[in-house]
Amino acid sequence: MWCERCGRDTTVRKHAVDEFTRFLCNDCRAVWDRFVSA
Repeated sequence: MWCERCGRDTTVRKHAVDEFTRFLCNDCRAVWDRFVSA
């Protein structure tokens, strides 16, 4: 499946933050979490 942030065809998981829900790879999940916690 495709990562909705970087577009890579890799393993993704559903990631919900506030009202946003995305399917992200592990690398993008870490980046997204850093944005939210900043």
